[in-house]
Amino acid sequence: TAQTVIEPPAPPRRGCDAGQNHVAIQVDDIDEGYRVLKERGVVFTSPPRLSSQKIAKVTCCQDPEGNLIELVEIVPAAAEV
Repeated sequence: TAQTVIEPPAPPRRGCDAGQNHVAIQVDDIDEGYRVLKERGVVFTSPPRLSSQKIAKVTCCQDPEGNLIELVEIVPAAAEV
């Protein structure tokens, strides 16, 4: 007899989970990247926003396996420092 094992999907990873919890990718135009990816069905945690240190615009999304991907655009004023 054959058995089929069905596993429930893994819960979404959180930033506080142990192990590697995300990868960051620097982009030139985060607003355009956000718009294009959102049009293609990518789900984001929030629109791009200025980081608390005010040196970059950031946003996060998940890949199909639930890995967190952070997009980062260094703001011009921060690049001059």
